Amino acid sequence: TYIKLKNMTMSQLLEETTLKHPTHTAIISAHQNTKYSYEELFHFVNILSRCFIGLGINMQDKIGVYAPNCNEWLFSQFASSKIGA
Repeated sequence: TYIKLKNMTMSQLLEETTLKHPTHTAIISAHQNTKYSYEELFHFVNILSRCFIGLGINMQDKIGVYAPNCNEWLFSQFASSKIGA
């Protein structure tokens, strides 16, 4: 079976998925006892990306996130991708 790849960034894919399925579950973290919809994930990613910009992080900057597998790591991954860092 051939699957056609989409030519889009992670942020564009998240936005597209959020528009199509805002209430569908995006993240479940059993050890944090949390569950986020795509709409909630998109919201937190937008907030964090603005925070990164406010901290002076720019496009092409390299950032490191030292964290265990957790919701916040995923938010950071999408937010850094959104601003091009």
